[in-house]
Parts: sequence; structure tokens; C-alpha cells
Amino acid sequence: MRLHRHAAVWLAVLIVLLAAGLRLHQLEAQSLWNDEGSSYVQALRSVPEIIDNAGRDIHPPGYYLLLAGWRLLTGETEFALRSLSALASVLTVALVYRIGARLFSRGAGALAAALVALNTFSIYYAQEARMYALLALWGTAGMAGMALVVEWTAEKRSIHHRDAEEHREGTERFRRGGLARSAYILPQTQH
Repeated sequence: MRLHRHAAVWLAVLIVLLAAGLRLHQLEAQSLWNDEGSSYVQALRSVPEIIDNAGRDIHPPGYYLLLAGWRLLTGETEFALRSLSALASVLTVALVYRIGARLFSRGAGALAAALVALNTFSIYYAQEARMYALLALWGTAGMAGMALVVEWTAEKRSIHHRDAEEHREGTERFRRGGLARSAYILPQTQH
């Protein structure tokens, strides 16, 4: 499926808006359940307390630290607490589009993003004040990082056709890439 550049951009925007609508729809309809309540209680603590309590929990402190900051920005309602997961899930949809478009085609990116946008598991976990939607985002960011590594490797193989300055720029792009950040962040938010 070959899409014109402008049509692809608009289609991607529509898919991301659909994903946002599905994830935000009735986000506050149910009260917090037990595990979400645990997340909320952790987010009420100070940073040292979150880190200390995480040492006695099976979950690392990364998500709770993010939720604590998010709570300060958005409030303490069910909608506010769950919206961090919803945002992570919507960003995952957008990143899936970008990966698909970069590796294959804009049409493939749109199809992949639509599949994630409509995925019931993705929607379900986007509506929980837990770390699972973040796991999908970091995993997807890791995939994006791997795509950059593959491109960088291909560039490096043809380095004899380029000058040293271009090589240095390619290395810098790799260094700033999402793979390293994802590889560090993922274990901080998941177990």
C-alpha cells in the first residue's frame, strides 16, 4: 500500500487521535482497583520513600517516580492518575507508525499503528494506573533504537565512500538514539 506523503501524515494523525479517544473514553468510569491504589499510595510518598519502598516491592521505582511527578501536574482523580498510562499508550501508537514507515513504507506504518490503536490489550492497559502501558512504550522505543542501529551499521559498512566527518555525525546520531535510553529506562519501570 503506497501512500502519498501528505495523505500518510493525515492518516497517521487520525490513527493517533483514534487511539487517544479510545484510551481516554470513560477513563474515570471505575474507581481505582487494588493495584492501582497501591500505585497511588506509592505516588503520594517522597522520592526517598518511593525508592526505599520499592526495595521491598517486586516493582522498581521508575514508574512510581513518574506517577508522583505526573500526580503533581495533573491531580489525584482516577482520570488524572490513569492518563499517564493513556499518554504512554498513545505515544506507542505514534512510534509504531514511525517505525513501520521508516522500515517499510508509510502504508505499513499506518497499518501497524492502526492495529496497535485498536488492540484491546493496549486499550485495557492504557486505562490502568499501572506500569504496563509504559512497558509497551519502552519496548517500542527499543525497537526504534534497533532500527537506528541497523541503519547505522549499514552506513558504517559503506563508510569508505564517505569522509570522516559524515562518519562522526552517524556515530553521534547513534549515541543519541533511543536504544541506549530505552535499555536504561525499561528495567527501572518493569520487573
